[in-house]
Amino acid sequence: MKIHRYRFWCTECKDFTLHLPGDEGGCITCGTVTKTYKLSDVPDEKIQKQQRRYRDSQMNGWLSFMKPRKNILEELFNEDWENDIEVHECDAGWEKILEERNKIRQEERRILQEKKDDFNARFAHLGRNDKCGCGSGLKYKNCHLKEFQ
Repeated sequence: MKIHRYRFWCTECKDFTLHLPGDEGGCITCGTVTKTYKLSDVPDEKIQKQQRRYRDSQMNGWLSFMKPRKNILEELFNEDWENDIEVHECDAGWEKILEERNKIRQEERRILQEKKDDFNARFAHLGRNDKCGCGSGLKYKNCHLKEFQ
């Protein structure tokens, strides 16, 4: 049977420590039960270290899922499985950072698409040897054709 431990910020230890599961699950190191905390109260280097742990745990989960299995029955009936400790890492704000990055990327894509649409509206109807729509007096092929392509 797997033993579950959860890594959260302990206000007493001033670090991300392992906690027992459940509402009464306190810090394994000092026994303090930390219900809530603000990330602004946690030192940046501790947050970055925990975010790294969280990303690594997410990656290891995918890698273990993707690795080829040699003998599934042997894994199921392995004697060591009873002593496995599974650590659940808190994200320490990492998911919120990803969400904000995705919003920024979506906005950048939207702006880029608007620029493309505007560019297409101004220049798509021009032939190679027509005067460019920007007003430079040059032929389109010597002015903005490369940007359009």
